[in-house]
Amino acid sequence: MANKADLPSPTQHEQMPDALNLFSLAGFESDHRHTVYSIAISESEFMKFNLDNDGSPGTMVSLLLSRAIAKLFPEAKDIIRITLCVNQRKALHAPLAHQSLVGGAFLEYKDKMRDWPLQATAYRGMVFAQTQEENVQGRHGHRELCRQGQLSGSRAVYP
Repeated sequence: MANKADLPSPTQHEQMPDALNLFSLAGFESDHRHTVYSIAISESEFMKFNLDNDGSPGTMVSLLLSRAIAKLFPEAKDIIRITLCVNQRKALHAPLAHQSLVGGAFLEYKDKMRDWPLQATAYRGMVFAQTQEENVQGRHGHRELCRQGQLSGSRAVYP
């Protein structure tokens, strides 16, 4: 289990270091339009690729995106950080909650990782550590939310 202090998850009163801002680095101005690009790949081939590289679909896409950003902007000094959406119902003991209870795992592509052969393993480890019950509950004040009745469907009861 990772030490909570080692995770790149800020408390309410802390700020994380700035992540790489692709718009400013590339000299783009945000015009608030959203563009979606679809990529069609074989699901079975992608799953085999994940298994062969110790990845999962979410961590592998995050890793490929991180690598692409690092390759496009090799001189960038800020951290490359991808936020991967994760279901936190299990960690919050609220499997039947009607809220989405989706949180984010912060995946940071650090310089020292760029030569590692098992980068996907590192990303999976980050997700694993950040989605552990004690880390999720610590970030979200689970006991307080239950006391306030804000987690419907929760099995956990706190006095």
